Amino acid sequence: MQKDGPILISGADFLGNSSSSGGMAASRYVGMEMIRNMDIDIQKGVARVALKQIQDATPTNPYIMHAIDPSNGRIYLISGVQTANIFYTDGSGSYTTVAGFSNQIPVGLCIFQDYLFRFYQDSGQIHADRYGPLSGSPSISANWGTFTAISGGVQAYLYAPGVIPSIVGQDNVMYIGVQNIVASLSDATSTGTINTAALDLPTGYVIQSMCELGLNLMLGARFGTGVTTIGKIFPWDRISQTFDFPIDTGNVGVPAMTNQNNLLYALTGTSGQLVITNGSQVEQVKRIGDFTAEPENGFAIYLDCMNTWNGGILVGLGKVTGTDQGPSGIYFYKNKRWTFYALTAGDGSDGTDIEIGCVIPINEFKFLVTYRYGSSYYVDRVDTTKRNTGYTAYFDSQMYQVGTTIQPKTFLTGDFQLTQPLSTGQGVKVAYRTKAGDSFTTIGTYDFSTLGAVTDHNFTADIPACQNIQFRVSLTCNSTGTATPELMYIRFI
Repeated sequence: MQKDGPILISGADFLGNSSSSGGMAASRYVGMEMIRNMDIDIQKGVARVALKQIQDATPTNPYIMHAIDPSNGRIYLISGVQTANIFYTDGSGSYTTVAGFSNQIPVGLCIFQDYLFRFYQDSGQIHADRYGPLSGSPSISANWGTFTAISGGVQAYLYAPGVIPSIVGQDNVMYIGVQNIVASLSDATSTGTINTAALDLPTGYVIQSMCELGLNLMLGARFGTGVTTIGKIFPWDRISQTFDFPIDTGNVGVPAMTNQNNLLYALTGTSGQLVITNGSQVEQVKRIGDFTAEPENGFAIYLDCMNTWNGGILVGLGKVTGTDQGPSGIYFYKNKRWTFYALTAGDGSDGTDIEIGCVIPINEFKFLVTYRYGSSYYVDRVDTTKRNTGYTAYFDSQMYQVGTTIQPKTFLTGDFQLTQPLSTGQGVKVAYRTKAGDSFTTIGTYDFSTLGAVTDHNFTADIPACQNIQFRVSLTCNSTGTATPELMYIRFI
């Protein structure tokens, strides 16, 4: 209980200290509840406004999968509906249509040896249209090759549509996972190098995701359906006739995986359980659902929703229809700290359902997110020339116990300090609530237009005597430029 002393929120609350890991905490009762649209990493020890996400495009269909041309960084996208088109962008905001593909529902996309492969299902088999060479004058080879037979349809998993994972390995071979079968292609110019069954997992498993760890190809797979689903990761050296001993995640399915610093991060379960493995041991990093208003409910999870970015991991989690779970959007994990980026259309707290198709890194400052919000489709892009405005960048502090029914606490004053003076368009807004779930009440808005170029400010803490209290501190920037307030601390006495 912090009954007698002041409450100080400083850099340690963002970066962590000997008793905490910093960032967003497991709950509002042990640390920061939310760090939203804020940058706590570039300038250590201060809270800054993050670069702004803008609506880059409003497609007529959802983009559910992407592939990046390694030679020039061009991003190719496919929709999860019957369409003859592929789209590409260089990440600057313009999109170009590549027309002329066979009119089939795409189930996969991969770039291999200067060719783009668009997978689709037809007559009980997985086929591919090929487009390339990408570095020359590309053309479409319709129904270029048949990769493997399939029993029934491409199986959906968790809340995801029927899609298949693919990867180009360090052995310069393309692998795709179809139900329990791994097919491969070793030469993009020859259908004779297609191996329709390079590896079989046990019957009943469905390959959901692929990643590399060391020399091994790692296959994330589920067995069963619903709450009884098992999630395992199968290591395969790509030479042996069978896989190594599988890693049991202890959760439902393995819909997404990524590699960072030679460690494998896997998204498992329906509540966004992020686990880490070195290939033998596995442990849970975080159950991301604990950050939400309804932690018992599941997310809408898709194959392409997780990626490495800027030394951390981006995880895009949607909201299941019919729940009020929020916030849904982009969760960022770096240096053992969590922050949150909101989608431009909203975070689902109003009951709107969300499906996030792709999370795509562009460089260390920019990423793309493709998603459905209600009945509309969007692509958000980080704009490196602007920062968030309108006090949409904020943190919600811990819910502090400060008094009792008999002896509630009364706050008298507050003060904050910045690293540099406020400038045009910048400001700090301070609010509080005394009960979880209540709306926040604004104490004051302290901006350049009213205070001038100040680096610190004292204010009256107009807060009723209370037993518990939580603070929301919001920052805003000028609508143009990248200058941001840098908050060192805020204190309440």
